[in-house]
Amino acid sequence: MDILNQLEEKISSAVNKINELKSKVDELEQENQVYKSKLETLNSQLSSVIDPETETTEAPEETEASNETPESNESAGSSYYTSNSY
Repeated sequence: MDILNQLEEKISSAVNKINELKSKVDELEQENQVYKSKLETLNSQLSSVIDPETETTEAPEETEASNETPESNESAGSSYYTSNSY
């Protein structure tokens, strides 16, 4: 019986650690999204400073393209963490 209790404690500890790591992954994904948004804003501002004429004609297209790319990358990253158990 003592061996079973030890095994149960180890399993419980492992499950708790997995849950902690999943929470950390979620937290880091949210933080990453904030940084991606800030980067997009800074790139847009930089583009307008470098070439103000281009901003009025090309900025909406660049914004749409950059909005699509992080979402597709983020969902790919999310599926990696959700499909692989630690």
